[in-house]
Amino acid sequence: MAIGTPVLAPTRFSASLPLAAVEHLRRFQVQGTVYGDFPFGGVLIDAGYPDWKVAYDGRYYRYSRKEWQYNGGIETGIVPLVDVVRKWNPAAFVLDSVHNRPLAEALSQSPAWRLTYASDGIVVYLPRLSRRESPGSAPH
Repeated sequence: MAIGTPVLAPTRFSASLPLAAVEHLRRFQVQGTVYGDFPFGGVLIDAGYPDWKVAYDGRYYRYSRKEWQYNGGIETGIVPLVDVVRKWNPAAFVLDSVHNRPLAEALSQSPAWRLTYASDGIVVYLPRLSRRESPGSAPH
């Protein structure tokens, strides 16, 4: 008599992981902070460490109520793009275009950022100029 054990798959907070977007970042040799959706943090860390750091890493328990409120403000468009750039000086954005619609729209209208990847609802924005030259980028 064989006894089977159930196979449990890990829980995903996102229906799709940004694996192709990660390869895109690699092709562009991105280095620095990547601002990504919360559920993408683990994938970005696993794929890019030590070259990439993340603004939010997906470990929900690490963040204070104030940080959650700030993130909520970004997701709803209350916190403007210029503040996000000032806080993290991102080298790239990897976003779920629906979940982060206000931020994705702000990036699409910004002369400092360009859409370089879009597939399955995931978008990647990179600076039009190098980060040192980019207007609105915080100094290192």
